[in-house]
Amino acid sequence: PTGRQSGQILEKAKACAAQLAAPLAPPDKNCDGFKLPNGSQIVSVPATPDTIRGFSNPRMIVVDDAAFVDDAVFTEALIPMQAMGASKLLLLSTPGTPSGFFYEKWRSSTDNWDRIKVDAAACPRIATQWLGETKSEIGEAAFNKEFAGEFRQNPACLITREMAERAFRDDIEPLLPSEKAA
Repeated sequence: PTGRQSGQILEKAKACAAQLAAPLAPPDKNCDGFKLPNGSQIVSVPATPDTIRGFSNPRMIVVDDAAFVDDAVFTEALIPMQAMGASKLLLLSTPGTPSGFFYEKWRSSTDNWDRIKVDAAACPRIATQWLGETKSEIGEAAFNKEFAGEFRQNPACLITREMAERAFRDDIEPLLPSEKAA
């Protein structure tokens, strides 16, 4: 099902290359994509570990809608591709629920990631009036997820992740000594 989306991304990449007046060459055998004059190759694949495996040492991996990509794609395919250490992983997405690889990378303070958040109001291609009308139509929660860049918990969830995290404290002495301390 993600083949159609990966094809659309590839067409956008071709349009960008055309704006640069870069002559395009066919990709390597059995790949969907194209080559640029400098030898770089743009390949677009659906987001399943089986369709991604086998690419080695890419310079850059771009994952579109990363919040909605199964974690196995990252752990079983994309991270192993980076084993030689020269590639960059770029994750693009609107937020999903507060879970998964994309969310963990977004919220982590220990990872060496640059995080850039741009909400729809900052995009000059989106009319302010349209945003206001859309917010009224779809509601504040859906609007904030899709257009304001906020991770949103499933409404059916009674306890949010933030509530559970606030329940843990490390400044309280244990009532009973642990076996390690004894």
